[in-house]
Amino acid sequence: MIVRSARNAALLAGFALLGACATFPKRPPLIGYDPAPYGDAFCAAATQAVLRDSLGQGAYAAFGDEVYRMGRQGPCSAASLADFVAGRRGCAIMLPAGGPDCRETDLCLRFTMDRELARDPRVWSAVESALRQPCDTLTPPKELPYARWPSAVGNPAWASWTLLRCDRRRQVTGSAVTLSDSGDQTVVRLTFALTSPR
Repeated sequence: MIVRSARNAALLAGFALLGACATFPKRPPLIGYDPAPYGDAFCAAATQAVLRDSLGQGAYAAFGDEVYRMGRQGPCSAASLADFVAGRRGCAIMLPAGGPDCRETDLCLRFTMDRELARDPRVWSAVESALRQPCDTLTPPKELPYARWPSAVGNPAWASWTLLRCDRRRQVTGSAVTLSDSGDQTVVRLTFALTSPR
């Protein structure tokens, strides 16, 4: 009886482990889904990182409830980033731009970014740090009264935090970050994985 109980416990633990592994990367439903959930979460982290570097604090702390009302109009240029820092309107530091050679389901992410911003050492340093350790940049949703609302930063804070597993021991992180130019845009590419804390 004890042997059978131990065997059942081991089987249950194995199924739990397989279930935990099977949920990464999380796949969206077939209908009405965002095709780039991880890309959007990494973009939110990059935007937060650049704003924190410019403002000395994250966007939610700097702008308060206004961050939910100021809107978000396309990708950031140097001029629109200055508007964002001034609290006039939001923009996205990067936008997901996946392709057949780099798909989220294959743990690869591809983005486009304004070329001038990508060449700014201070901006790129903040972006690269956020891509490697996005949970270090994101604001914990428990600190926000409207965590389930989208904002000028991007997707709801709760969605990015949850998808990247920021409240767990193993979190989603980026690596093998590369840059390449494509006209007036810079293409950013990385792989992502579940890793344990540094």
